Amino acid sequence: MALLAATSFKRTPRHYSGIPNPQPCGKIFGCLLSYNPLSMPSVMLRTKALQSQSQWFDERFEIYIDYHLFRRIVHDWECERLDQTLAFYRLHPTSSTNRNHAKSAWELNETIEKFCAIYPEMAIKYLPQTNYLRVMVDYQRGKSLWRDGDRIQAQKVFKRHPGVLKIFLAYWAAYFPYLWVERIFSRAAFLYRLL
Repeated sequence: MALLAATSFKRTPRHYSGIPNPQPCGKIFGCLLSYNPLSMPSVMLRTKALQSQSQWFDERFEIYIDYHLFRRIVHDWECERLDQTLAFYRLHPTSSTNRNHAKSAWELNETIEKFCAIYPEMAIKYLPQTNYLRVMVDYQRGKSLWRDGDRIQAQKVFKRHPGVLKIFLAYWAAYFPYLWVERIFSRAAFLYRLL
């Protein structure tokens, strides 16, 4: 067992609302390509699992830094979870994720490319998850454009994937300023998982 994580569903429903409950255990690489239940402060790793990595953190990354490392570890190791709250993760306007949102799409795309180079089975065994991640690159790109006030370009990016509910909703939501929509969704946390 390499990775042990606990997540909180009480104070952070926005982030964790789309995560299956109970979360899977064991060899969960494929599952963790589609969602991110891991929070850096609540993950415990075996030393051997960390030492087995040729690289720990990609220093070019600011947003997907832990996503990238943890997925490489869970590819090779079994994982377990605790049904306890070990940490609370505070989301705020000046967080690194918010300040550097323009890098999000690039970092996710780089992560996908690195995974495809490292794991040949990505193209076959994990094709649905890989395709989903590629769609999420466009989602992040469009969301960043929208956030920066370029709603027309954001909608053009969102329009590439009309069959994906999350992007379809983002397309229509982008008719309004990003901060308005963000405020509405933050007040109604159950809606947040849609965007």
